[in-house]
Amino acid sequence: MIDFTQYDTSYELQSIQLMIEILEPYILFKKPDKGEKVEIYQFMNDKKEQKQLTIKEYIHFIQIKYPKIISDEIETLLERNRVETIKKELFDSRRRNGEFKLPLFIGTSDDKGIYEFFIEEFNQKDNQGLSEIKEYYTGDQYKENKDLRDENISYLKELQDFTRLKNGAIQDVIQFLENLNYYL
Repeated sequence: MIDFTQYDTSYELQSIQLMIEILEPYILFKKPDKGEKVEIYQFMNDKKEQKQLTIKEYIHFIQIKYPKIISDEIETLLERNRVETIKKELFDSRRRNGEFKLPLFIGTSDDKGIYEFFIEEFNQKDNQGLSEIKEYYTGDQYKENKDLRDENISYLKELQDFTRLKNGAIQDVIQFLENLNYYL
């Protein structure tokens, strides 16, 4: 995770530096030996290949693809939190006879299928499997994992806000690309 407090983004060069660091897993900016235009490369196939982008392609990346990447990561973490909360709720409400049953009150009809899936999964576990689940949900690991997911969600939302602020208008993106000449 990038520490946003290390940058004073009211200065354009620090803002550029931060944007380059944010995009490092996806984009490489190069200043050619000859010429004034910065070259933009998108990493492909786990950074094994690079594809040179036009300005138009970069604008599409930064305004369409990259926000979707961030949104998808946020959604994945939120869904993971939801599933883990359901599993913990089921485990915490285990019947005295050791059986797991559907709670009386379920938030949405979509949740019912997830509850039923995990009830069946938990009811099929042997004692060893159940003790591992108990250890996870009653120990520190569950809370630590949830806190880490929540921290990642907050970070991604901050990242989302920053990239929207700096790249929300096409003119902002073009200005960023032009200003790269003063940084690279």
